[in-house]
Amino acid sequence: MAGLVAGSGLGGCHRGKDWNVLLITLDTTRADALSCYGNLEVQTPALDSLARQGAMFEHAYSPYPMTMPAHSTILTGTQPPTHGILDNSAAYRLSPEALTLAEVLADRGWQTAAFISAVVLKKDFGINQGFQHWDEENLQPREDLEDQSFAPIPERLADLTTDAALEWLGHSERKKWFMWIHYYDPHFPYRPPAPYDQSVPDYPYLGEVAFMDSQIQRVLDRLKELGIEEKTVIVAVGDHGEGLGRHGESTHSIFIYNATQRVPFLFRLPGHDLGCQLLPTAVGLEDVMPTILDSLGIPIPKTVQGESLKPLILGQEADTRERYAFMMSDYTYLQYGWSPLAGIAGDRYKFIRAPRPELYDLLEDANEERNLLAELPKVAAEMDDRLTRMEAAMPAPFQPVRGGGEDRLKLEKELEALGYASAPQVRIDPEKARRKDPKDYVSLFPVFNELVKVMGKYDFPKALTLCEQILEKDPENLRAWSTKARALFLSGREPEAFAWLKQSLEVIGESGETYRKLGEISLGLGRMEEAAGYLRRAIELDPYDAESHYYLGMILLQAKGQEQVALELFQAQSIKESSWSHLGLARFYEKQKQVDQARAEYERALAINPDEQIATIEYILFLASQGQWQQVRRKIEEASGKWEHFLEDPHIVPLARRTGAGARVQP
Repeated sequence: MAGLVAGSGLGGCHRGKDWNVLLITLDTTRADALSCYGNLEVQTPALDSLARQGAMFEHAYSPYPMTMPAHSTILTGTQPPTHGILDNSAAYRLSPEALTLAEVLADRGWQTAAFISAVVLKKDFGINQGFQHWDEENLQPREDLEDQSFAPIPERLADLTTDAALEWLGHSERKKWFMWIHYYDPHFPYRPPAPYDQSVPDYPYLGEVAFMDSQIQRVLDRLKELGIEEKTVIVAVGDHGEGLGRHGESTHSIFIYNATQRVPFLFRLPGHDLGCQLLPTAVGLEDVMPTILDSLGIPIPKTVQGESLKPLILGQEADTRERYAFMMSDYTYLQYGWSPLAGIAGDRYKFIRAPRPELYDLLEDANEERNLLAELPKVAAEMDDRLTRMEAAMPAPFQPVRGGGEDRLKLEKELEALGYASAPQVRIDPEKARRKDPKDYVSLFPVFNELVKVMGKYDFPKALTLCEQILEKDPENLRAWSTKARALFLSGREPEAFAWLKQSLEVIGESGETYRKLGEISLGLGRMEEAAGYLRRAIELDPYDAESHYYLGMILLQAKGQEQVALELFQAQSIKESSWSHLGLARFYEKQKQVDQARAEYERALAINPDEQIATIEYILFLASQGQWQQVRRKIEEASGKWEHFLEDPHIVPLARRTGAGARVQP
């Protein structure tokens, strides 16, 4: 597939100052899922055309097998230990210290726009820095899935994302622009639309890839129609791959084998038909930003850890130096208390640091099935040493920023629909974790997947059975301990949940979540002083816990002479603009008999998070206290259509009877 390089320079590189930039990120897309990378089962003509005209990196690696961490690397040119995003979790937000590609280009006169296709890249994560136009509209749960065992996923299909991008492109006033389009379709669950559901019937994942490619073709066609194809740098790159069962992993996030780390990376420069320049050297996603900037003639910021690949693309540099790509996953460490993984891949060998380290010869064993650690100890030691030096050379992390600008708890619920539960916020014992190799727990992977499903369906008895199954294999598993507590609590078994939470403090350590739940249970039992103590400790451990601020504030609001202290809790800067903050303010103003202010705060709370049932109930009770019975009836009927058992709530039952609400609600 290798072709000849068409020229040794940019052919008038000054024109790069006026070039547009189109960045297409292919979520959950393995390199070997594209026909240009050798897949014979699927056709991807749009991406193939970019490969034919530009450069194709044969061994491009993701630094992290999750969407937000990988995209943070693409857009900042920094590695995960530096940008600090280690999970698709509401607990993480890209620091303002991070300098993004969009910020650099916007400062130099480019119009910047982004079109996002899934909740994992919402602006709440801070990834929107530098984008003047940010489109995350219509992220809707998919109701077309036959398997509804998972909660419907908030995403946008490729055709709708493309519609939005093309509409913006048509109004870009022909100024130079930078447009990022994110496609999410290959992510599980795989349900390609017709006719792509029949393109590879036995492999719906590939059907999703083919559908995504068809929408990329629409974008490329529009560039031609507008006559700006030859003024546009085009980059298409995967954020991470998909396990598809290899090494026991069906999706991604746990291991760092090539199934999840090797991604497509295509780069097309205007005016240069490179004839499918196939580049075999190892590169990483941190190289995307500097390569784009160098192609435009823009100096590369000092914060960038990647390097420009433009000399390689244009044949201006002899490819004699071996490059190495870094990769890691702390997912199992954060979620389960198992060992973190880190690795390094060169042109031939790949090393994975784990409790039982691994070494693979990628030229002879692309699927990483034969561990050569015992046969090649010297090579393994050299790779391990290089990995250690690479990690030591990485700059210190940016100042961390806790996530949740809109409402952290709401975002966490959306992420749980994708199977990305927030990590238990406990102090993990690193020495204990290093003795737990994720490879030893492969048998639990399907159990965890099933646990996500049954919790989404509120099947708490089944969830408890699965938690016990996990704990039998791994008695200190963080996720199983926290999920069992939640399942007990939500199934109404508060005394058992309380005892389990108290035991968890000794077994897996302290967490704000644990103390919050202890506080909620104590509050429900009327033990106010005890509840206040737990909630204060929850806030000490997690100052961003808006729910604990609310419950502690409500306790103080009922105590004599503590109204001002409660108000300060509701107005805390760390939870400002959360639905819980506004709900607390509503309760404060209601007690002060400032009715208009109370109503406004209730409405703000529900505007931020209309799916918060507690806020809905409190607002209905407030309306009832004001004699607003028509509004009470309307709100009850709206809520009963949203929540199956809403009419059974003891606070709502008498109001429903009085207003006749529920009579119209279909069973």
